[in-house]
Amino acid sequence: MHRRVRIVIHRPIRTNIRRAGSHWLLLAAMLCPALAAEAADLGGAIAINSQLVDRGIAITSRTPVVQGSVYWAPAAGWSLDLSAAVETRSPEQLLESGIALSHHWTLSDRWQAQASLSYYRYRYAVDDREWDVERTEASVGWTYRDMLTFSLSASRMPGSGRVYGAADVTMQHSLSEHFVLSGGLGIAQPPRFDDGQARSGHYRYGHAGLIWSRGSWSIELDRVATSANVPRPWGGQRVSPWVATLSVAF
Repeated sequence: MHRRVRIVIHRPIRTNIRRAGSHWLLLAAMLCPALAAEAADLGGAIAINSQLVDRGIAITSRTPVVQGSVYWAPAAGWSLDLSAAVETRSPEQLLESGIALSHHWTLSDRWQAQASLSYYRYRYAVDDREWDVERTEASVGWTYRDMLTFSLSASRMPGSGRVYGAADVTMQHSLSEHFVLSGGLGIAQPPRFDDGQARSGHYRYGHAGLIWSRGSWSIELDRVATSANVPRPWGGQRVSPWVATLSVAF
């Protein structure tokens, strides 16, 4: 499952102008502590991942990836997120970029709800070939006592002529002051990439992990599992069975 850091980092961009523009997102994330000192409705995070995995699909090879995100909360319950990511072995090339608008509200003492609309661009690299992929997504979710979340989403890739659905259940359980047990299960319709392969039905994915946190720092280690029919874009990378994340939020 895609690991996010208060970030909506779920994406790469061909022209130099767009690459430079998206690199400013990472710079903004690094400067965010200074901005936050003046405005309480700004924040962000920086993370290093061993691999990016999005709903059981490997976005990158098994190589370190730096993610950055900044968010702005203009009004109660609203949030605008900007995100970007690069591989450490090729920091001059933007791997993904995204923007998301979300709104959350309280249903009761135990229940909260959230709805979001997002747009992402990804860059896939397989051997000596590269593809840029766009995705728009709408999602809605419900959270019980900050422990259990159920969400539904619908996404579309331009030119595909089809909407792809997904459902996710995630859980977090506090073990002590600094340790949290996390896990999740999901089911999704496989997207069709431009490789001429027709896909139908659905595939499954999940993770189980442990999170250590202290102050604004956190480390997460997840065991990731996917069904045999999980799609691999253009015959690309496989998902690593273990994914690690180091992050700092501000």
